[in-house]
Amino acid sequence: MINKEWLWMSDKQRGTALPHSCDAQGCLIASTKLLTLGSCAYWAEKVKSQSEHWVNRGHFYTLGAATYQDPVNEYPELANQRNQCIEQHFETLLRKVCEFYEAPYEQLDGVGRPGFHIFDHTTNGLMGSAHIDEPFEKVRWPSEHFTNPFSFTMLLEQPSVGAGMDYWPEATGEDLRRVIKEDVYPIHEHMDYKLGVLYTHDGLFPHRIANNGDMKQGEYRITLQGHGLTLANGHRVLYF
Repeated sequence: MINKEWLWMSDKQRGTALPHSCDAQGCLIASTKLLTLGSCAYWAEKVKSQSEHWVNRGHFYTLGAATYQDPVNEYPELANQRNQCIEQHFETLLRKVCEFYEAPYEQLDGVGRPGFHIFDHTTNGLMGSAHIDEPFEKVRWPSEHFTNPFSFTMLLEQPSVGAGMDYWPEATGEDLRRVIKEDVYPIHEHMDYKLGVLYTHDGLFPHRIANNGDMKQGEYRITLQGHGLTLANGHRVLYF
């Protein structure tokens, strides 16, 4: 049986989508093996075969709409447009993820489906920015009330240096002020991603894409990316 401890904990203990102070439970990162190595290779090749639909975000690409990259007023139309490629080529993968999170496959109008991050050697030397995930603020939901926001990622292809996430489970307000004013980061924890493992967390603790080292030309870091929440009617929605 698939372990869904994070989701059940969140449903019982979280009654609002507002950011909260980090504690051990709130910063729990749940991991579940969802795909075989062969399946990862298959879907990574699918992503690369759709390079004409990649959106250049400056030093990396996305496939699909992205709340944190697309202008808020343009996002609904872009989501509907880019969902066509995602649905045509990745339906089987999306249905598997929807089944895990017990979310219906049918998507709301103007809401982008889970998509993909693509990095190559041109990102060498760059470091991701620490952030918390609040994509729910950039989507027009049918109701103002929703609960249980979460984020997820799954590694489909990795460079020889690997891939992962840096995070700060006990960051304080003072730490964040120093980051903003002085660009000084406290010591972070690091999680190495494994191929085919779905990582789920609430997104409301500081984290960033880790720079594990320089990638070789021809190598890629490809991940499935998405967020979720529960609407007032009890339906869970997955999006990006």
